[in-house]
Amino acid sequence: MSLSPEILALDFAALRTLKLVHKHRSFANAASELGMNPSSISYTIERVRKAAKDPLFIKRGGGVVPTEHCDRLINRVDVILGEAEQFQDDEEFNPCRAAGEITVNISSYETMLVLPNVVRRLRSEAPGIRLVLNYNFGSAKDILLSGRADIYLGPQRIDTNGVYGEEFLNSEQHLCMMDPSNPLAGRSVIDLADIRDADFIYFEPRPGWQQAPVRYAREQGINLNRAVVSSDAISFGDLLVGTDLLAALPSRMAQRFADRLTLKPFAFETGMAEHMYWTASSDRSKLATWVRSVIKEEAQMGQ
Repeated sequence: MSLSPEILALDFAALRTLKLVHKHRSFANAASELGMNPSSISYTIERVRKAAKDPLFIKRGGGVVPTEHCDRLINRVDVILGEAEQFQDDEEFNPCRAAGEITVNISSYETMLVLPNVVRRLRSEAPGIRLVLNYNFGSAKDILLSGRADIYLGPQRIDTNGVYGEEFLNSEQHLCMMDPSNPLAGRSVIDLADIRDADFIYFEPRPGWQQAPVRYAREQGINLNRAVVSSDAISFGDLLVGTDLLAALPSRMAQRFADRLTLKPFAFETGMAEHMYWTASSDRSKLATWVRSVIKEEAQMGQ
């Protein structure tokens, strides 16, 4: 297959520019990250447009929106740039000399339990690595393949066609949380009969995600009452104190509120596992591979 002169004229720097404009949805922000002026970015993207035979980006508001063809190209660009890293990747990876950026898409659950120790490890062992935390909602695969994250952490299982993934945190039981004055605070365990008519604060870090107690209740034909729905569990202590509301969080997360709230185990299975997914370029990157190993080690150490 013969390549057009426009494609042969592209280089790795042009592909990196395409990836950054796609990531930031902005020529100016991509220019800032690369230390270039916006006109140079525009010139480079114009070269890529000619090679791709597609406008790639459409102006909208103060930024740009990628075309469908651009979204498809980004995953291929990830693979090409990942393979290119092998050109200079012969020596063993040394965290203390590493430099680069890793973007991780997370929820408040991973922020509270996993990230603090990960950040401490990075500052101690690899201070040259910059960690960018995103809280994007939506499909894990879309977030990864669109270049908005290198690593995605979450409880959902997804189709791994086009991405890589594994379970990095084994099943963790939920605890029922309540104000100490709640009548259920005297129970040793909480069963379905106890919560059938109770009002709950639902924890939904991402749209459509069901906590294990909620899922179990629905399997038994019971829809728990949703009095409050929150994507941020950090505020649960303030929301529960002085009310008759109940909430459920994974045990290590719930323990953060043990000084203010009463915590009780459920009488049924409420286990939850966490999964980690990553892009093709991350799979080929020694830096990203090391960061994934740190996330996994720190998550499992606290179990």
